[in-house]
Amino acid sequence: MASSTTSKQTASSVSWILVADRARGFLFRCDGNKYDEMKLVKSLDHPEGAAKPQEVNSDRQGRFMGDDGAHVSGDPETDLRHKTAEDFAMILTDLLEKGRQQNEYQQIIVFAPPLLLGELRKKQSRLVADLITREFDIEIANLPQHQMQQHIIKSLSGS
Repeated sequence: MASSTTSKQTASSVSWILVADRARGFLFRCDGNKYDEMKLVKSLDHPEGAAKPQEVNSDRQGRFMGDDGAHVSGDPETDLRHKTAEDFAMILTDLLEKGRQQNEYQQIIVFAPPLLLGELRKKQSRLVADLITREFDIEIANLPQHQMQQHIIKSLSGS
């Protein structure tokens, strides 16, 4: 289900469109609402987000210090999907914050699956959050670039 907020843009504003999942991110730029003229300005890879748990976890449970000081075995509290989403969200929010500080955009539109979208919301500053005008909780970062852009244009034009 895609959700969006009302648009606050002016004809001369610059939009950043962030498309991401746990393994990759794409940052597009366009002037005003000329979405069909968007340009890819940055591509980010986060290979940890594509890793399978068996590729990362050993076959033995970890050892931890319990509350009473005794050693206990167990699995980490955060699973791999959440951990990689959390880590990549931090990288992406740093990128958005730097762009905000340098006044490179006036609005942000985000396309991300629900898990990453939630982590982005947790990590972003209030100032960046105020510049997000629309969010779409869908996964399109795995599409070829031209299909991704077509999907963005279709989503933003309301078709």
